[in-house]
Amino acid sequence: PYRGVIKLGETTRMDIQLRKGLSVRGKVVDERGQPVANAVVLNMESDIEPQRTTTDENGNFVLTNLQPLKQVRLRAYKGELRTREEVTLFPDDPKAKNIVLRLEKLPLPKVQGRVVDESGKPIPDAIIKVNWIAEFRQGENGATFVRAFVTERQMAVTDAQGRFEIVGLWHGDTYSVSV
Repeated sequence: PYRGVIKLGETTRMDIQLRKGLSVRGKVVDERGQPVANAVVLNMESDIEPQRTTTDENGNFVLTNLQPLKQVRLRAYKGELRTREEVTLFPDDPKAKNIVLRLEKLPLPKVQGRVVDESGKPIPDAIIKVNWIAEFRQGENGATFVRAFVTERQMAVTDAQGRFEIVGLWHGDTYSVSV
């Protein structure tokens, strides 16, 4: 980025050289090693929301336009199948061209509850929103800093008794719930 002061009446010239974005490639497989078609692959190191792609009929995926010096943190899911651990690497690492993400049937985290008014009466049809709070700890020149952002999504609506259940959350992540 350009840093400096531009003065009134002066012309500042700058040449900007763009670098070609990198890509990571891989395959999503199930517990038996079989390819999983239409699985969602997420790069959790995107700037605002996770970058996502879907596997082809052979379980292959490609994530493109990645920065060379910025790590990617990959996870995948399809239905109740999920990766147990994230795969973290740099796009210019030779391993980034042949990544294997293994899906397992894991117990899905869920949140259950009830929405009531001040007198304890259930509130039907209340919209339940989940805020995913992404915090990334990074070190630069010996310093540690936290970068965080929040993504909000509607995840449930209460029933006639004010009950709700939220599924589709990821183990180990931080969430807040609002109505």
